[in-house]
Amino acid sequence: MQTFYRICFVCCLCAVCFCAGIASVFLMLRSEGYTIAEKKQLRNEKIFATETNEVGFQQKTADLNTKYYVRSINALTNEETIQEETLPQILIGSDRQGIESFITEYNKAPSLEDKEKGFVNAQLNEFSPEKIIVEKFYKPLDDEIFYLKAEENCVVVYYSDLSTVYMYTDIIVDTLSEETRLELVEGKRIVTLDSLYSFLESNTS
Repeated sequence: MQTFYRICFVCCLCAVCFCAGIASVFLMLRSEGYTIAEKKQLRNEKIFATETNEVGFQQKTADLNTKYYVRSINALTNEETIQEETLPQILIGSDRQGIESFITEYNKAPSLEDKEKGFVNAQLNEFSPEKIIVEKFYKPLDDEIFYLKAEENCVVVYYSDLSTVYMYTDIIVDTLSEETRLELVEGKRIVTLDSLYSFLESNTS
């Protein structure tokens, strides 16, 4: 009888150990599962925070308090000057990308004043809601040298860079001498403003 009890005791002990082992494994797996879930949640929270910060950065815009500076650079001598100007109305509320787009369009059609200064191009040097710096590059034109060209059978006066228009005239190319017409093909060069107006007056009917 004692042997039977011993066998029963051993069997019970084995059963208890087996159940305890299964319970331990289950608890371990469950705990690991929570750890993975927590890590995943933490990673998602970090990603969300990063995206929020990036969006916040992209939304930085210029406002009425933004200082606007223009740095003018002589592309031939590298001399430069900088001065504060009024922020263009169209730039209020613009972010960095919007301002860069504005400058790109300006490069295609600069103001007459900039053209007369020998404007080459502009670029954004610095941007923040507090301060904007735009750089403008110039190649100063020689005000005493002009070139005449024939366009749509009329004479057009250009500055020395041969691309910036100084004046459109009503002088008809066909009314000019053959020699002058040939000069206009390559660009008739005229030195001094007095000589230019003398030519225009002598060929204006």
